Amino acid sequence: MSTAAKPSLKLVILLALFAVGVIVHQSALPVMEGNDEVLHTNYLIWLRANGTLPDRTGYLTNSTRQESGQPPLAYWVAARCLDLLDLPRPNIDLLTELSPVRNRWFTPPDRWNRRDNFNQYFHGPGEAAFDNPDIVHINRAARWLSLAYGLIAVAGMYRLAREFFRRERWALLATAFFAFMPQMLYMCAMFSNDSSATAFATLALWQTMVLLRRGASPLRLVIIGALVGLAGLSKVSALLILPGIALAVLIDGRNRYLPIWRVIVNWLLLGAAIALVFGPWVVYGWRTFDDPFGLRTHGEAADSPSVVEVIEAVPELYLSYWAKFGSASIWITPGVYVLFTLTAALSLWGYVRVFRRFGWRSLAGQRILVSVVLVIPALAALLYWLVKLFPVAFAITGRLIYFVHGPIIAALVGGLLCLSDHLPVRLRLPLRIATLGPVMLAGLLLAPVVVWSSYAPPKMLARDDLPALKGPTVDYNQTIRFLGYVDDDPRIYDNTLHRVTLCWEVLRPTTETAMFSFKIFDDTGAEVGGRTSVHGMGHYSASLWEAGDIFCDPVDVPVEGPLDPAQTYDARLVIFDTQADYQWQATTPEGDALDDPVIYQLVSPARDMSGSVEMALQASDITFPDLARVEGWAVDGTPGSGQTFNLTLLWDAKSAAPGDWSMFVHLIGPSTALSLAGSPPRDGAYPTWAWSPGEKIVDTWQIELPADLPPGSYEVRIGFFDAMLNQRLPAQQVGEPVADGDPRLFTFTVD
Repeated sequence: MSTAAKPSLKLVILLALFAVGVIVHQSALPVMEGNDEVLHTNYLIWLRANGTLPDRTGYLTNSTRQESGQPPLAYWVAARCLDLLDLPRPNIDLLTELSPVRNRWFTPPDRWNRRDNFNQYFHGPGEAAFDNPDIVHINRAARWLSLAYGLIAVAGMYRLAREFFRRERWALLATAFFAFMPQMLYMCAMFSNDSSATAFATLALWQTMVLLRRGASPLRLVIIGALVGLAGLSKVSALLILPGIALAVLIDGRNRYLPIWRVIVNWLLLGAAIALVFGPWVVYGWRTFDDPFGLRTHGEAADSPSVVEVIEAVPELYLSYWAKFGSASIWITPGVYVLFTLTAALSLWGYVRVFRRFGWRSLAGQRILVSVVLVIPALAALLYWLVKLFPVAFAITGRLIYFVHGPIIAALVGGLLCLSDHLPVRLRLPLRIATLGPVMLAGLLLAPVVVWSSYAPPKMLARDDLPALKGPTVDYNQTIRFLGYVDDDPRIYDNTLHRVTLCWEVLRPTTETAMFSFKIFDDTGAEVGGRTSVHGMGHYSASLWEAGDIFCDPVDVPVEGPLDPAQTYDARLVIFDTQADYQWQATTPEGDALDDPVIYQLVSPARDMSGSVEMALQASDITFPDLARVEGWAVDGTPGSGQTFNLTLLWDAKSAAPGDWSMFVHLIGPSTALSLAGSPPRDGAYPTWAWSPGEKIVDTWQIELPADLPPGSYEVRIGFFDAMLNQRLPAQQVGEPVADGDPRLFTFTVD
């Protein structure tokens, strides 16, 4: 560890680049779209309007919800700054009074589909759809404070790194890792108490590193305690840096051969400084709400999670530490996480190599020990998250342990340094570039693009840009027209997402609100899947519509199961007014009314249905080359004059025949040529256009023979026909073409 050095010009450039990165993130992130940003802004509005802290006892219904128990420092500072700027002081509850612009259908079913309805509110260019300029100004102004806290945190990280690394280039590398992590830039671009907690905690940990080098003087202990208290006044969970700090005080006492009573006195001095700053908040919570730390508003402690639940939760916590944006979980491209993980693996390998070669007594070994001390708070925070906050784990992200972001990054870069020391000189610079490069590219370029694309309105199309559309044209309230759909595969599967693209044209502007509902129903009217969304997948509310706008919505539709095999389902499309709660009238372009229009049909694949046949099947030599082969057949009953029997066919599908073919069953005999049956296969439940190669399809027909059949030998023939084209599907029997496309299935005799 080295002595502190004066900040360099490189640090100033790094700070400037960090500020630019945060501003870019702020520009990409619409107002109120940060994690719980509406609740943090409500806290700020409450504080300015009432001059008192929120009532924690009503956290289930008041405007700040679970944030009611948060300490007030970040909000109080923001309130005073907004007062100095003379910004409006609205006394409103954003959760209720922004309901007209609230998107009730955000949180898409596929977390990796960044264009699918992540926005909690409607925005549009210049927040045109948000329709509340005072709140826009307040939120954007408050975000600048997050940037200021971020700059303090980055500067503190540089000082911490200078205590940890002898060479400035490695201190700057650690500072750059700290600053340009996508999650760090995003966190400092929204208004919350995370950035202030990170800033004060990082300063406290920097002073802790100074303490390890210079010793624990009373003044330094007071400074550290005050900074810890300020971090706690920003966010109570930031107090979890205390285990690492207390351990550092103990290590300092051991290094200087202090008696145990001196170590205890140092602990007490540290605790006294924390109590002086943070204590009034504890007393206030205890006396007013019997809740000293304000934790009850985040839910009472639940039963401890199982080992399996903990293991399942860790990967998302790990990934979200690097990057996760918005309340609806916006993720960066998976490859970025792979690169970040490779960097962590290289760091770990550096520690392993040093330990195997030099052990704990070397300088590198001491660096390992210091890294362990620094990471202890992170481990404590992880344990806190897994146990205390597990009941609300859906809302927990890695940013909640960013108050120990500095120690984690110092440990990460420490491992890279250990690895670098054992590499040829020519490879050391490439190592630094290869590890920092992906972080900077992801944080400064990719992350804001991902955030922007997740909230941007849909691309407007010219009519010539539309894909080849299928389905009917439907007008809704003579306001917006459904032009058609694109569905490359109409098959649906149990518990999966089905993608369909719906294309629209705005006929006229409207003052009404609207959302579309795409539902999938079986033949009994039971819903098996569906999706509700605002047009533009949440990005293009009706208030933004302009006549002539043409756009398409790629809709991921969750499908439930289990689905019966070889069945058709109706896809219906309706539009509702989201405020008045009524269904828009659907009509043809000519004005004819439609009720719950069916825009097309979907099917559940047959796959292999041969196991459902209980009877012994007779072999067959019949093939329809363009569709399927009759693998077997069976008759349940005795064919005869006036008799009824069931004919079961097992088809081995070869392909999906173009068009929609119906099957016929003909009876040919003495002076007799009758059509016994004729309809699409499986009584229309599984049309031929849905058949797929390799499927085994069971189709059962009930055949009723006339009562006046003359005696003689009769043939039962089958085939496929298209009434619209007036043609039959080509057939073969024993490998030879059948002239009329009606091969003989079996014969029987009437006495």
